Amino acid sequence: MNRKSLLVLVILALFACEGAAGQNPDSLRRSCDDGKATACNDLGVLYESGEGVTRDLARAVGLYQQACDGGAARGCSNLGFLYETGEGVPRDLARAASLYQQACDGRYARGCSNLGVLYESGEGVPRDFARAVSLYQQACDGGEALGCSNLGGLYLNGEGVTRDFARAASLYQQACDGGEALGCSNLGVMARAASLYQQACDGGNAPGCSNLGLMYDYGDGVTRDLARAAGLYRQACDGGDAGGCSSLGVLYVNGEGVPQNTAHAATLFQQACDGGDAMGCYNLGVMYEHGTGVTQDHTRAAALYQKACEGGYEEACE
Repeated sequence: MNRKSLLVLVILALFACEGAAGQNPDSLRRSCDDGKATACNDLGVLYESGEGVTRDLARAVGLYQQACDGGAARGCSNLGFLYETGEGVPRDLARAASLYQQACDGRYARGCSNLGVLYESGEGVPRDFARAVSLYQQACDGGEALGCSNLGGLYLNGEGVTRDFARAASLYQQACDGGEALGCSNLGVMARAASLYQQACDGGNAPGCSNLGLMYDYGDGVTRDLARAAGLYRQACDGGDAGGCSSLGVLYVNGEGVPQNTAHAATLFQQACDGGDAMGCYNLGVMYEHGTGVTQDHTRAAALYQKACEGGYEEACE
């Protein structure tokens, strides 16, 4: 059985411009004309940002292409960013992915990180969390702090890797130490989450109860306490949070923190599914497929898997 993620963290590809501040456009132009690919990239950055020259995205595109063709991996990445955002060129995510791959192959860590974002989101390439993990790790190892932060998000949510809160916190710390504000922010969220979720739950906010339940369920920032998790999930479910119903159902299936009761689990998954929780639909489908807590019904299972798939739960689509 599966549970919902504790936190949904913002993942961002970095802005393309880097490394040309204060440089002389005429000097860069001469160097570029002489075949120096890095100068073409840096001149492209000036044209993209409008620093020292009139902003000209079409000119930036041409210079980044020239840089990329000349072996400057940063130029490939910067051109990929323009294709990703549709600035100066028609938006083309597949082309962006190809350029980021070229940059990553050229050992430019930011290209690896930006390509990882596309694999995580499934934009321009098939969605592949395992590939995103590998790319973020490569970026992080190469000194790209945002790669560390994005990798931390996957460890936090257990996407493409086994869920590991300690590893997530370590990666956020590494990102923060590397100057990436998102890493600092996410680390702060983890550190303060229990207190804030408790405050929200006490104030009648059902998702707050559900998220605090997840923390006690997994021992994230608090001592693991499955009975406490069950109580919080129940409070969330009673308050209308479908994810809380689904998570409580998992505990009843496994007999964790509550006596095992698969029939009650099925009721909770139905409640979650009716409330729009795709994972609840999927979990209920598993029960109907195997006849656990309900009478086995493959037709019903298939319908629930379809509903879960349409609700965005990709495992149900397989």
